[in-house]
Amino acid sequence: MIFAITGLSEGRTSTITMASIAVGGLALAGFVAVDRRATNPLLPAALVSKRSVVIGNAFAVCLSGTAAVAVYIASLYLQGTLGLTPLEAGLGFAPVTGLILMISTQTRRLLDRFPLPTVMMTGALIAAAGMLHLSLLSDDGSYLTDVLPGLIAVGVGTGLTYAPSFVAATAGVPDALTGAASGLINASLQIGAAVLLASLVAVMSLTGAMNPLAGYRTALLVGATLPVAAALLAALLPTVAGQNTSLGSRKQKRNAAQ
Repeated sequence: MIFAITGLSEGRTSTITMASIAVGGLALAGFVAVDRRATNPLLPAALVSKRSVVIGNAFAVCLSGTAAVAVYIASLYLQGTLGLTPLEAGLGFAPVTGLILMISTQTRRLLDRFPLPTVMMTGALIAAAGMLHLSLLSDDGSYLTDVLPGLIAVGVGTGLTYAPSFVAATAGVPDALTGAASGLINASLQIGAAVLLASLVAVMSLTGAMNPLAGYRTALLVGATLPVAAALLAALLPTVAGQNTSLGSRKQKRNAAQ
């Protein structure tokens, strides 16, 4: 499916491209049909029917796609428009990577103080602000003003939501299904990033055929809807999932028991 989406974005409507769409769709339908009848399904109904699991995975898909699109288009802009070398462009992402690592280690403290949906919504909206900033890329821009602030916002947002999305996706899951829930959220992160990146690259190609910068802006603007959608999803998280699965609530329960 990703191959087909990429092909369509480049204007390829060959037999191979169309066949890839058909094969991908049939493979997905076949998996669902077989898994529903399996004695030990990969995705048990008891897992995928839980609201918090579905929302947590959908949230992860949106945020992983957001980060992938931001990094990809920023890299194209830095090299294609600003004329940086691949090494210089790569070094431009170093501060953001360090920031994400630093923020990810502090997520526990935030979950000790705030409900899970609040942390997830805040991170998603920060990422949305970063995407909106990046969508203003200009021909005569610079790394410090046009790229870095947006990348920092996207990095802060994704850093804040990475661990909480795992918490949401495994909230209230029976011990016997914890492994399946963890595998599902990891798959959502990988597949979500790949599919959404391919889709938005298609948008970029279609709208930037004559002016690449216009394609960058459009794809980033459309991409900004992903974290906004994620924030709305976080608002729909069940109250129990947001309160009882946060690290802070677990700590309070342990203290009460003692």
